[in-house]
Amino acid sequence: MRLRSVQRRHPSGDATHDELDLAVNALVSIVDELRRLAHGMRPRLLDDGLEVALNSLVANSPIPVQVQVDEMDASEAVVTTAYFVVAEALANALKHAHASRVNVRVGPINGRLGVEVLDDGIGGARTGFGVTALRDRVAALDGELDIRSELGAGTRIRAIL
Repeated sequence: MRLRSVQRRHPSGDATHDELDLAVNALVSIVDELRRLAHGMRPRLLDDGLEVALNSLVANSPIPVQVQVDEMDASEAVVTTAYFVVAEALANALKHAHASRVNVRVGPINGRLGVEVLDDGIGGARTGFGVTALRDRVAALDGELDIRSELGAGTRIRAIL
């Protein structure tokens, strides 16, 4: 994501722009493969709690990310799924939405854990591998995943787990 940010500072067709494009595309392929391998694995960062894990996740973001976590008792599966919902939504906001800020809220909603990620990007999110995997994770917990993403209005991803 940082490489894309640097790439945007160079005009299309510039040698640096093209080299960064190659590097980013190679990294995207590697990250996609790692996601496939890691699907279902619990991040070690969750050992210290969801709030610590989410703050670690966003610590190196190139844009401001506000995280608000109201802790509640939840199973490991629910907490892990909440983490992955935020991780995927953040990755999409940084990779596709051209967002300038992201807000993350996690807390109780009617006795369940609610996760909401809002970005101020360009909207128009489409379903891809990451979103499909999220839908599967959330559905496995009998949860709900709602994505609102109108062009020009940013994206809101909300999961009830």
